[in-house]
Amino acid sequence: MGIDLNKIKQIFDDANSKAGAGIWRFTPKAGDNSLRLMPPWTDEGDWANLPMRRIFVHWVGSGQNADKRLCLKKTFGEPCPVCDEAAKLRGTGSPADAALASSLRPQEKYISNVVDLNDPVYDDGRPKMQLWEYGPMIYNGLATYIMDAEYGDISDPDEGFTIKLTRKGTNMSDTRYDIRCGRAPMAIGDYPGPDGKKLDQAAFLSAMTDLDKIGEIDDRFAKLPYDAMQQWYLGTTDIAPTMSAPVAAPMITDAGDLPDSMDDIPAFSGAESDIESKLRAAAGN
Repeated sequence: MGIDLNKIKQIFDDANSKAGAGIWRFTPKAGDNSLRLMPPWTDEGDWANLPMRRIFVHWVGSGQNADKRLCLKKTFGEPCPVCDEAAKLRGTGSPADAALASSLRPQEKYISNVVDLNDPVYDDGRPKMQLWEYGPMIYNGLATYIMDAEYGDISDPDEGFTIKLTRKGTNMSDTRYDIRCGRAPMAIGDYPGPDGKKLDQAAFLSAMTDLDKIGEIDDRFAKLPYDAMQQWYLGTTDIAPTMSAPVAAPMITDAGDLPDSMDDIPAFSGAESDIESKLRAAAGN
């Protein structure tokens, strides 16, 4: 009796398609990737008219027990028990405590709706909208093009640009990305699908995920109350692996979690763009 590969793929797609929102995580493959950054998902709130949302995450645990949650302080401007604990550790004067405090530092991430142009639709023709979580270096590359008058809004559905992303390396220490934009603007509806027909632009726009609700797609990105966040950090609830005490920085095994930088966003030269000023204001910087 052979394996039914079609059913295997269907279950895989269903498991990774949260309430029709599409595959949660886009992970760049080694070598060249062709993407389309989708336009803003909302015109209201802190992230209005931006094609990405900025978040900050705390990692706790190591190896298979590594887990992450949104930092309440950096993401929402509220007291955060993990940040409070890190501050206490830094104040002890112990090198070991200082190292642990450093491992608890929130990591800056961005999330965008994207289309993998090499795999844009499901087998049944539905738009395969994916969510891409990336770090400051990739953001800087995207923002540099957005702030370049020659390109402007690279996410515009009618006059945006193809993103060429090249990934080199396989682990945290050697992975690097190179980002380039195509030279000619192109409407989403002008890209060919696997059947040779043009993509349905309206369907792709309708398939975008509301990034204000990413916690409903992946509970690691749900906002926890202070007490629940503290319990997660201490490992005393079922939302985190049990551990006797928090341990230092995780060994990340999923290539999608590879940080492309541990640094804050560096200042750009010249005048700050609207997208940059909104991002900084939303984060309280």
